[in-house]
Amino acid sequence: ISPDRTTARGVIEELVPQLPPGWQATALSAVLILYKEKNDKYPQANVLARS
Repeated sequence: ISPDRTTARGVIEELVPQLPPGWQATALSAVLILYKEKNDKYPQANVLARS
């Protein structure tokens, strides 16, 4: 992990692209989920990273 990645979001954005293709990290209002997904159309959520 790069030394300048000091937030959870920064770490996630760096790590998830290193997973096998198809994984996605999505932040909802109260949780973060990491799962295999191709859908990024969640108006209530933010896709943080995708592999």
